[in-house]
Amino acid sequence: MHFFVANFSTACYTFPVMEVILNTEIEILGVTVNVFNQVFSLIATVLMIACYYVSRKKYMWLLSIALLVCVIEYLILKQYSVCISYSVSIARNVVQIIYDNKNKKMPFWITAIFVAAVLGIGLPTVTAEKWYGVLPLIGTAGFMLANHLNSYFLFKGACGIKQFLSIGFNVFAGDYIGIIREIIVLCAIIGGMIKTYGENRKKAQSADGQKERSEENFE
Repeated sequence: MHFFVANFSTACYTFPVMEVILNTEIEILGVTVNVFNQVFSLIATVLMIACYYVSRKKYMWLLSIALLVCVIEYLILKQYSVCISYSVSIARNVVQIIYDNKNKKMPFWITAIFVAAVLGIGLPTVTAEKWYGVLPLIGTAGFMLANHLNSYFLFKGACGIKQFLSIGFNVFAGDYIGIIREIIVLCAIIGGMIKTYGENRKKAQSADGQKERSEENFE
């Protein structure tokens, strides 16, 4: 796997356009960043925010497009583990869409294959120098497993952990717009959980009140 990564990097530099993309950097507040990485990061951020304003069916497709932009974003930074993580996630989303269209639940064995792919293909790309590349792999694998379960709060909890790991990864990788994006998504997750908890609590209180009134009428 390291041989493939090394050769891929060498191949990128053989194309003049790729060399420009990989080496166009500017300094912002004393920090050197890749211009094209930040541009693709910004596009991915806009797409992910837009995901929260569309239907579930459109959400899955839009999210997959956003993840594809993220793959390009991290290829520029040569962060291959997260590229693999997002690539497998895109494939999983496509399969999920197929099962959703059939009104069927995706079997666990398919989820297990995707988890094995994330870890089996992604981990060999992690080096001692870029040890933080393991963070998105762990987050994605946990998210996929939790997504298969029928627990809303367990699923959202896994999403939150994934976002924390992604924030940490972006800090080490130097993707500053990526940090902002993951924080926005994390806030949306926490807000959604609080809203759902409040709605469930109101429903429970309403049900208890109706039960008490029913018992009083019976007496």
